Amino acid sequence: MAEQKRKFSRVSFPVTVHLEGAGITADGRAQDLGVKGMFVVTETHLLAGTPVALRLYVSGWREREPLCLKGDVVRVEPGGVAVEFREMSLETFSHLKNIVMYNNDGQIEEKTYSD
Repeated sequence: MAEQKRKFSRVSFPVTVHLEGAGITADGRAQDLGVKGMFVVTETHLLAGTPVALRLYVSGWREREPLCLKGDVVRVEPGGVAVEFREMSLETFSHLKNIVMYNNDGQIEEKTYSD
């Protein structure tokens, strides 16, 4: 796998994800999640650069009300896609930040690191 650099941490937080973009609808599972993006495990083929609308179904978060975001597919791999977030409500950002902090010893890394 190619070296990746991020400014913010991602954490293992399995959550059901629904994606829509380019006339394609896909369901998947988050493999990792951060405040700026996520990797979604899915067998549905989406091209890099595709704008997508995402709904994340987080347990314990307002029964059956998903977190809604918009993003772009930035990388495609066998078995999934990496999505960079570009639009979300302040409430959604706050919730994602809390998920990352809770699952990362209270920190959101602001340094660049390699996988």
